[in-house]
Amino acid sequence: MALDNLYPIISNDVNFWMIRTQSGLFYDEYLNKEFIAIGWNLLREANLKDGLSKEHEESLKQQIKNQYGVKVPGTVINKCNKFYRDIKAGDFAVIVDGHRIAFATIGEYYEEDINNYSLDLEKSIIERIEKDRPIKGSLECPYLKRRSITIIKYSTDYNYTNPYLFNAISANRHSLSKLNYYADVILSACYDIYFYNNKLNISFKVNTHDEISALTLSDFVSGSARILSNNAANNVTVKTSLHSPGDIILQISNSIKDNIIPLLMCYMIVFGGKIGNCEFKSIISAVKYLIEKNYNDRKKELEIKKLEKENSLLEQELRAKELENIEKEYQLQKLMAEGYGETLYNAAIKLDVQEPTNKVINIQDYLSKTKSND
Repeated sequence: MALDNLYPIISNDVNFWMIRTQSGLFYDEYLNKEFIAIGWNLLREANLKDGLSKEHEESLKQQIKNQYGVKVPGTVINKCNKFYRDIKAGDFAVIVDGHRIAFATIGEYYEEDINNYSLDLEKSIIERIEKDRPIKGSLECPYLKRRSITIIKYSTDYNYTNPYLFNAISANRHSLSKLNYYADVILSACYDIYFYNNKLNISFKVNTHDEISALTLSDFVSGSARILSNNAANNVTVKTSLHSPGDIILQISNSIKDNIIPLLMCYMIVFGGKIGNCEFKSIISAVKYLIEKNYNDRKKELEIKKLEKENSLLEQELRAKELENIEKEYQLQKLMAEGYGETLYNAAIKLDVQEPTNKVINIQDYLSKTKSND
């Protein structure tokens, strides 16, 4: 049983960008119309497409000074180049206003009609913003340089986001900046589970507002790491940003990339009591049912292949070895569930771990199949 297509696989080449929205004035428009934009309508694709000669760049700098009153026009050109050249389709955007935050994937670059989004319109709206402090949503974005976006998730209050990301956002006042250093934090805010940088990342959202016992945290991390890795816990690293609430992010090497059973086991133990409203006895019964079914299905498939007449002697030996390996794995997974399951279950209850938002696994389906086994 494989994990193919059940979680996003993030390319190692993507970049992560923070986009500001004129103190939130354009935030709702960006999300509702699914675009991000950058100002300085004087600069367009024609100025940026093939780079600028030194003479052309100096001329543009002077125009930027004259039109916008900018003292360091080179920064304007650099930001526009980033938006046009450096941002790529597939990159991630962190869109912020004064207290809200949204996450999106970025699409292609495009420009609005200069007749409708002129330099004069842009300057007049920016002047109104600086002079009148208009309410959010009262003005339409006048910027013509844009990129399409696809919203992943948004929050009404980024005070509850990861504190490291919160600090990065608060300290950075630039209209456009790269946040690659916070890639894991951003991705864990977007997805409960994803594959990135050659690791499967699983984010557990802790909801408790109470003080967290060191033993409870240790029980949760140790139990989930052992189950997820088939008792190879050294293959698991952990990142935490627990400030009650907060995140626990487990990063697992390729050991379970193509095997969904450890993930199913862990999810059923951690979330089964909440999703299925079940006690631990019923959950562990469901886990054992899952392990047994997976083992029998794999064993049957291998035995059929082993009996095929066209198999060479070497292939027969390989099938026999595979059967031996899945028998060992079967016994190990049962030991993991029995040895660490209850401790993990109790720790998850104390931490009030949130049910995953993206339904990677239908836990209720597996719980319902074990009623006859209780």
